[in-house]
Amino acid sequence: MATLRDAEDAREAYAERLRRLGAHAIIVKQVIRKKKKTFVVLALFDKKVPSDLPKELRLKRQDRSISVELVSRVAPSFHPD
Repeated sequence: MATLRDAEDAREAYAERLRRLGAHAIIVKQVIRKKKKTFVVLALFDKKVPSDLPKELRLKRQDRSISVELVSRVAPSFHPD
């Protein structure tokens, strides 16, 4: 299970890569997995989610490896009138 800090660090580390793949918004969201609270990185795309998107984002922190789930959704970006 990822902590808020883990997810925020993963979002920051992978934000540029996700933007290059077409994500218009990248956020951290708390979800429930296997009846436990965890945090995921949510990437929103305008039309289509790229097929080569990873399922998780990996980081190394000191002596341990961290894995944060990456969730993707199609959602049009906001454009003010």
